[in-house]
Amino acid sequence: MVEETQLSEDDEAKFDELETLQNKIADQLSELSNSEILPVGYKSSGGSFEAAEVSFTSSSWLLRICQVQAWLRLNEDLESNLADSNPITLAENLFKELQPKEQAICVSSEDGNLRLTLTGAEILAEKFDVALRLQQEFIELCETLSKKNATELWIEAWEEEGEGDLDPSNSEQIIATSETWNISDFSYWAGKGNLNLNPSYQRGDVWPTSDAQKLIESVLRGIPLPSIILLNPEGDKKSKQYEVVDGKQRLTSLLRFIGQHPKALKTVKNESARFPDAGLEKLFRTDYRKFRKVWKRTVGSTLSDKLETELYFPFPLKSSSKALRGSLKGLAGKYYCEIIDVNIDVGKVEESVYEIFERKSQYKIPLIEYSEATPRQIQEVFHLYNKQGKHLNAEEIRNALFHDVELVKLLLVASGDNLNFKDLAPYFPSNEYKTLEEISACLDGYHFGKARYKRTKMLSWLTSLLFKPAESDGVLVIRSTAKQIDDLLGSIRDTPGHKLSKKSTLVEYAKDLEKCLTTHSSNDCWIAKFKDEDNGQRWQELQLVATLLAVFLHDVSGGNTDEFLSSRRKDILEFTKGHRRPENAQNKTQWGFIGEVALGMLELANVDQMMLESILLDRYGVSCLSTLRAARVHYRPRA
Repeated sequence: MVEETQLSEDDEAKFDELETLQNKIADQLSELSNSEILPVGYKSSGGSFEAAEVSFTSSSWLLRICQVQAWLRLNEDLESNLADSNPITLAENLFKELQPKEQAICVSSEDGNLRLTLTGAEILAEKFDVALRLQQEFIELCETLSKKNATELWIEAWEEEGEGDLDPSNSEQIIATSETWNISDFSYWAGKGNLNLNPSYQRGDVWPTSDAQKLIESVLRGIPLPSIILLNPEGDKKSKQYEVVDGKQRLTSLLRFIGQHPKALKTVKNESARFPDAGLEKLFRTDYRKFRKVWKRTVGSTLSDKLETELYFPFPLKSSSKALRGSLKGLAGKYYCEIIDVNIDVGKVEESVYEIFERKSQYKIPLIEYSEATPRQIQEVFHLYNKQGKHLNAEEIRNALFHDVELVKLLLVASGDNLNFKDLAPYFPSNEYKTLEEISACLDGYHFGKARYKRTKMLSWLTSLLFKPAESDGVLVIRSTAKQIDDLLGSIRDTPGHKLSKKSTLVEYAKDLEKCLTTHSSNDCWIAKFKDEDNGQRWQELQLVATLLAVFLHDVSGGNTDEFLSSRRKDILEFTKGHRRPENAQNKTQWGFIGEVALGMLELANVDQMMLESILLDRYGVSCLSTLRAARVHYRPRA
């Protein structure tokens, strides 16, 4: 060991930092080793151990990593026997996956022993931080869910980790300002049509009325709200065009309460044109209770809570709210138009409710504005807020990063996660919207929830398997699902004239997709345990995407897929009986399963793969068959 007196001040600081990180890593490894339960498909490589048993004076620290590798969800298993026989190769395999660009400087050879460098220690400590957090989440999930379901969520959480990380050397300077706005500032820009509350990357859902009421109560009590984050993509100072990055639900609630939501105003204006003598527009502003009665009498529908939420109409404060005490007690159960003249305390100043919501008030909301943002910067903004507890998942980040790619917009409407056909897919013939609606209906039948773009992810995964090669010289490049999707979308955006950027190709793809899903969903030729490892009530994503891929390719080949699935039902049932979901959930084994199932079914149908490849190249400019063959090599039958 080098004596401290020989170290420069800078080297001594680095030495101390490395020692601190090594101690942290020892604690992390020990903690990871202490869990008695593991995700389904993963096996323990050794028992628990104490931090003191992790040594960095030799290469034995690598052995300890091998013992807890089940919690790291690596693409390749680490061979623990290499810790003694060939630690250099073992370290290369480890860091090749964790950080390939930094691989060469993660370890050093000293006195014949493999030592961890400061860079390597930083990479490991960050990885283990994530592993510990997800381990704890998994253990908590196991208390209320089956281990199988907890494992699915654990895998999904790993998928969402790290996909938004950027190479610091390529990151552009973020241009942002922070200030405070009155509520009236937001309603002003919304009224001018310059505040986009629903950019394509935002969730389409709206808070239930009870949550919106709680927000308004907070404002009336003077409780500060979290920052609203707006994006001014063009950085135009004269004619600002804002997109709501974070705070959509808060702004929607505020605008609904005061009757200033743009969609609500547009609806009322349209109905007023139909019934000019009903006075709907005036009543909407001044007497919403009477408005509801006149609406029912003239328009013919009862304004239920559900319908009011869908139309972004106003809502009253809670009648039974315990939060509205003292001077606020008289506001309970009232609509905004009924309390605008009531004075309440805002800080040290007394203001009317009207002044708080529609004038320059003492009550302000923090605002962060990003301007002149590139798609890469949008990705970074979303990723940073995700890491800071905003809980945006990989699909939400992806929709933000690639919201300018037409394929993303098409998949959003096809999945049913966003029904704004006209804005997101204006090129799609309106008389063929049924094609998109059928795709969404089929996904409903697979019992995928509508939360957090899960259905869009399903379609994106299938699309990326079809159109993004993942092999080189016959060898599979193993990517995670999120990485596979991102690479496809990135190649479309960055390749001028990419066939999947052409609107005519996208229309044809939607038709092919609808045919595939309709055929697949209407044929019951898969054993139950193949579908979901249980009673077949809900498809798991991996099995579904593999069989959809096979059906899509059979359709494209020109064969009658309905006839194939029905006439060969017994053979397909037997095939799926022998191809259960792999117990090991690594990316490599998932790729192998997809390749085996998709190609195996094509072989059952006697599809000419050379002819199919020619059709795919002609129609879409790319073929996935060589990738599937390279993936199939990694298939391991389930014991």
